[in-house]
Amino acid sequence: MKQGHFGISVRGPLHQQQQLTNQDAWLGRSSRLLRVIAVSDGLGSRPHSDHGAKAACKAVIQAAKLWAMAQQAEPEMLPRLIILLWKLLLGSVPAKDCAATCLFALYHADGRLLCGGLGDGLIYLQSQQQNQPILERDAGFGNETLALGCPHKLDDWVLHQENLDKQAFQLLLATDGIADDLQPDKRSDFIQWLYQDFAYLAADKRRRMLQKELNNWPVPHHLDDKTLALLWQCEDENNG
Repeated sequence: MKQGHFGISVRGPLHQQQQLTNQDAWLGRSSRLLRVIAVSDGLGSRPHSDHGAKAACKAVIQAAKLWAMAQQAEPEMLPRLIILLWKLLLGSVPAKDCAATCLFALYHADGRLLCGGLGDGLIYLQSQQQNQPILERDAGFGNETLALGCPHKLDDWVLHQENLDKQAFQLLLATDGIADDLQPDKRSDFIQWLYQDFAYLAADKRRRMLQKELNNWPVPHHLDDKTLALLWQCEDENNG
């Protein structure tokens, strides 16, 4: 099987106009044991949300490594690790000032896929078993926000685990700057476009092309930062 991941994060028009930093972040890492992607959207109302988003992605990578090394670790242990490591990575900055969403996906060498998250955005899985969202929440529901740095319960985390050993799949993580603009019936097409047009490009070329696509986002009056990450696996003989 061929495997890979990629991602991109760009500053939205509003933050460009206000000369503010990108409050989204993403990270991805691969090893023989594990492939991990994470995206995070810092809450705009918090003064250090950009720091919180970067720390959330780093916490996912570190937590996933620890979780994967433990035999028979329950999925619920991963959010606990993420929360703990996130707070450690913040240093002296108060967690409430760094509030950020957290979406992740990891694929273990034994074929297990574990994905989930806290907060808004989109997790969408395409595989032989399903073609549907794992997580989708409307942003701005009343005054309630689910995020690291905000009061929440472990049950507020969405978790999904299944075995995809030797199966082709694509899994998308996206912050609400992208998720809110994707029509439900176009999500699968969007993922196929990402996979077919970008998965096999050289990293530098892919980054430049994706930056151009997101900066020229075809939705009128879009304002938000935009971040996505794709985790994929396919048969060796199938290059798209």
